[in-house]
Amino acid sequence: SLRLDIRGLESSYDGQQLIFAARVVPEPVADNLEASSWNLWLFDLESMQASFLIPSRIRRNEGVETGAAHDIDPHFLPDDRIVFSSTRQVASQARQLNEGRSQLFAALDEDLDEPAAVLHIYDPLRRQAEFQQISFNLSHDLDPTVMADGSIVFSRWNNTATDHISLYRISPSGFGLSPLYGFHSQDSGTE
Repeated sequence: SLRLDIRGLESSYDGQQLIFAARVVPEPVADNLEASSWNLWLFDLESMQASFLIPSRIRRNEGVETGAAHDIDPHFLPDDRIVFSSTRQVASQARQLNEGRSQLFAALDEDLDEPAAVLHIYDPLRRQAEFQQISFNLSHDLDPTVMADGSIVFSRWNNTATDHISLYRISPSGFGLSPLYGFHSQDSGTE
């Protein structure tokens, strides 16, 4: 039997699809958790069928043999691309050859506990790059959402000196990163 956990459920702009992250772990969970990863899924409301967003197991970076990237917090962009948080680090990750096999290196968070989750764009139509990393952070960039103007707002965990979470804004191109509200906003608002 399998255990299933779902998070980050969002609707497409036309209301025909749902997108979410799911982690499917075979029983016993304690023995199989490390070999499973969070993946992005689509649920078509007309056919009532769920499928992986990224069809290829290798392209979705699933399983320990390929680096076991975790893809979470998906959200549709107005042009049908998807922004999500991931440990795949397509720009940060370096690949080295060792005896004919690739060795994966992922930028770890500042505690050196786990790979940092940063923002990526997935383009199912491959109009440009299939995957694009748009944020870089020593901690984690999580929970992206798309604003009416097309910009992306997300939570940035900064654990380097002050251990705080703030809201940031970035364009889908990866340009224009700026703080929106949080640690540097202590004097804003009224008492």
